[in-house]
Amino acid sequence: MLSAIERGRVPAIDFLNGEVVTHAARHGLAVPVNAAVVAAVRRLASGELRPSRELLDQVVEETRPKRPPPA
Repeated sequence: MLSAIERGRVPAIDFLNGEVVTHAARHGLAVPVNAAVVAAVRRLASGELRPSRELLDQVVEETRPKRPPPA
């Protein structure tokens, strides 16, 4: 997908992770990692973001399961 973005082409995100997000929503399921990847790739493709390790870290942090504090 990055190669497509770098060449000015539309990445295939909607045909890959986007399909997962769409089908999950139809069945009332949450797929937060797929949704975050779709959002990030769309922002990269629009030029709003640039590829970086920080972006990857942000997606990981946003989608990491939250653990309750110890009792």
